[in-house]
Amino acid sequence: MSIPLLATKLYLPRTHSECIQRPRLVEKLEGGLKKRITLIAAPPGFGKTTTLAGWLEEKKRQVAWLSLDAKDNDLSRFFSYLIAAFSTLGKFYSKEEFGELAAGTLQTGQTRQAELVLTTLINEMVDLAENIDPKDLPLLLVLDDYHVVTEQAIHDAVEFLISGLPPSLHLIISSRVDPDLSLARWLIQDQVSELRAADLRFSSTEISDFFLQILGVQLSQADIASLETRTEGWVAGLKVAALSMRERCDISSFIQTFTGSNRYILDFLVEEVLEQLPDTVQDFLLKTSILERLCGPLCDFLTRSTDSQALLETLERDNIFLDHLGDQSAWYRYHQLFGEFLRTQLSRKSPEKIPQLHYRASIWLEENGYLPEAIEHALISGNTERSTPLIEKAAREAIERGEWGTLQRWLSALGKEQLSERPRLCLARAWSLLYTGSQQETA
Repeated sequence: MSIPLLATKLYLPRTHSECIQRPRLVEKLEGGLKKRITLIAAPPGFGKTTTLAGWLEEKKRQVAWLSLDAKDNDLSRFFSYLIAAFSTLGKFYSKEEFGELAAGTLQTGQTRQAELVLTTLINEMVDLAENIDPKDLPLLLVLDDYHVVTEQAIHDAVEFLISGLPPSLHLIISSRVDPDLSLARWLIQDQVSELRAADLRFSSTEISDFFLQILGVQLSQADIASLETRTEGWVAGLKVAALSMRERCDISSFIQTFTGSNRYILDFLVEEVLEQLPDTVQDFLLKTSILERLCGPLCDFLTRSTDSQALLETLERDNIFLDHLGDQSAWYRYHQLFGEFLRTQLSRKSPEKIPQLHYRASIWLEENGYLPEAIEHALISGNTERSTPLIEKAAREAIERGEWGTLQRWLSALGKEQLSERPRLCLARAWSLLYTGSQQETA
């Protein structure tokens, strides 16, 4: 049995009711399809993912979507998700076998031959496009949150993919920073369309539309100008402002004292969001902040409650910085900044609870078939008695999938004592060192 992939990483994020029409961005994104690549690079909170999702939903474009996270810094794991993302396109066009050749190449353990895997995938893409109405082309591949990628082998693979992109496929990279890729050649050839923070900032008209849609209030020109100056059109800051204004009678007075600095935003999240919620909801938010993705049953197990699904739906409806992953998905995730804020608060208020929360998350994830995620939480909990047998259980699958980087990271987190007591782990470590050519001594 292979280790399952997390399906929600392949879902197009759902757009929220507060999303406004931004025709200037839609026009730029549409125009960018004439080029090879679209790069969306801006700091956190500028609405990169929301802008993409809104455009794709409005134009009904078919897309292979992949939300990246730090654990994807393993070439084989990255390829597995990339192939899975492409396979969603094949299924839409009734090509159920799409991606099988590339997946077969990957399963042979030839992850060192990245070009072979990518060449196979690109060729399958060309064959698929031949049976698609030209008006539906190009198809899109979105690599969201690319800034988490640090592994050079993955950068090299994406470089090769860009070089071999067929006209039927357009690559979109969304990142907080410029990706560590050699895009100069494509920029010189005018093959890159860029959206930067300056493009994503809300204009005065968009700020007016945003607050009218959210609050049903027509702000004065002076208030709009003040908000635009103080937030510099930063979407996250505007959302924070809108949340606070819901209970304010004198909106203008609040706007005059509102600032978009990071320190103020953090203070505001404590005073105007977290502390305005019931204690039970605050406790839920802090405890579940250790999770990258949330669902009702997992949160129930973690918090020892029975109403997590209803609470998640309420939080989403109330725009408490929670994203629903996919129309039919039961999974959610906190906005990145809000999740980081909650984890900071948890560390300040109840640091002693953190290991136990990760321990409990590990139990649920293992029992429900998410073994790699279970290992990550077990390692963070610091409980080697739990993480060691989990790694032993997953080692064989990691070897078969060629996920040497992940396997080495897991094994490196264990002490020599834990390794020496488990022959299978010693063998797994020896194989990983042999395969990667490491000169380190085995445990």
